Amino acid sequence: MKCDFELKAGAVLHDPRGDAAKLVSNANLTNELAIYHLQTHPNCRVKFIRLPKNVEELLKMEIERHLEFPETATFEGDTERTETVTSATNKKRHKRKK
Repeated sequence: MKCDFELKAGAVLHDPRGDAAKLVSNANLTNELAIYHLQTHPNCRVKFIRLPKNVEELLKMEIERHLEFPETATFEGDTERTETVTSATNKKRHKRKK
């Protein structure tokens, strides 16, 4: 699969949450991981040498998707986040029923 993003030579992105599955270099960079890192820590943008022209639109669409379907707000290997989002969603639903 072609990736629309490219990191500077030697650049590595670490997940601020400590998820080793999200350690990224050009060797394993995907569009999904690039968007995840740009959302999680926007300052990593300086490590990219190529971004798609519609990067802002892609980030906005991903945020909207997560707001509309919070239970699906996951990335590959992100079970902790799934549990957190689902738990928060269930709490909101429980409060509404009272």
